Amino acid sequence: MDAFAIVGHLVMLALVVAIIAPLFLPRRGNPAAWRDLWYWLAMPVPPLLVLILLRGQVRNEALIFGYGLILFTSFVALLGAIFTIIRVLRHLDGTRPGVVLLWATCLTMLVAILMPGVPQAREAARRAQCRYNLKYIGIALYNYHDEYGSLPPAILATNDTEVSWRVLILPYLDQSALYQRYDQGTPWNAGVNQPVSRTPVPGYLCPSIPHAMKPSADQYAPTDYAALVGDETAFPAGRTVTFNEITDGTSHTLLIVEAAQMGIRWAEPKDIDVPFASEKVRGQRKGGGPLNPLTSSEHTGGVHALLADGSVRFISENIDPEILRGMTTRAGGEPAAEF
Repeated sequence: MDAFAIVGHLVMLALVVAIIAPLFLPRRGNPAAWRDLWYWLAMPVPPLLVLILLRGQVRNEALIFGYGLILFTSFVALLGAIFTIIRVLRHLDGTRPGVVLLWATCLTMLVAILMPGVPQAREAARRAQCRYNLKYIGIALYNYHDEYGSLPPAILATNDTEVSWRVLILPYLDQSALYQRYDQGTPWNAGVNQPVSRTPVPGYLCPSIPHAMKPSADQYAPTDYAALVGDETAFPAGRTVTFNEITDGTSHTLLIVEAAQMGIRWAEPKDIDVPFASEKVRGQRKGGGPLNPLTSSEHTGGVHALLADGSVRFISENIDPEILRGMTTRAGGEPAAEF
């Protein structure tokens, strides 16, 4: 939290004290008065000030929560005002809304302190889900390897059509029904495959991406994960690879990486062509970043990647390009390096 937010909280605290202090003055025996309404009407002010001061510093989820808090305090204020009016009309003793207002104010200040941490907590959950997605893809690849004796081809050419590896492993991702509807003899974006290709697959979507679970402009469901394709990778064109061929070590060889905002559809036979990609990692974009990166994400500081041993590692956007290049090859002979 920066100095501006801290000063804003202190100013707000002073305003809150000024509002609630008169409520604790002796009221016993004093008749209810119309001026008591002022205290209730002031109740929504603290959360409104919080929202104004922190606007632009928090993500939309926190703003929505802030709007909800304003509605809540406004509702409480309305009830307090109604009871005050009734007591005035019936010439009863003055109300003491101080306790209610005190609790509402404490809640407001607590939210003001915790609200900047809400987006970070939500992003941590998203990152955990992203790691799980890649881990699950890794298990699917291993199960495919056990059944067919090799990793799936990046693109399976059949009957003048091309089928993506993401289609081939659907049965191992609990998506057998979707797999059975897919016709491998028809292009991915034509005929009977159109409704299939437009169906989002949750395991292919990183929840940190704004488009998660939403179709793209052409209505075809996107993916945020792609294979590294190239003659020296684990997914060379025109052939398949076994784990025994990964002599650089499965714990140092990349299989699948994040491919955020690259415009790839999950059923599309398209991935990351390593020879034409820069040896860069692009994390969450803030006004720029490397063009045509090898891998990209909406996570701060780097990306998740699935290695050939089935583990998922977080790769820093500051990784040495030479180390990153060595991790793309299956048998390049590069020395193992920490990353």
